[in-house]
Amino acid sequence: VSLSSNDLVHCVYLCVNKLSPEYDGIELGIGETIIMKAIADSTGRTVKQLKSDYKSKGDLGLVAE
Repeated sequence: VSLSSNDLVHCVYLCVNKLSPEYDGIELGIGETIIMKAIADSTGRTVKQLKSDYKSKGDLGLVAE
């Protein structure tokens, strides 16, 4: 995938669960529970397992790996 510098900025914001800089005051509105359900569906693990992994790792990105 080839991105322009403008596209890259938007991708980085999305990766950190944002749509724009903090000062814009715009939030994505996706809670951790919804993200955990999506990870559970795609990995075959339970939300309970994910919550346990999240407690130990502290990052949903690491949990999803």
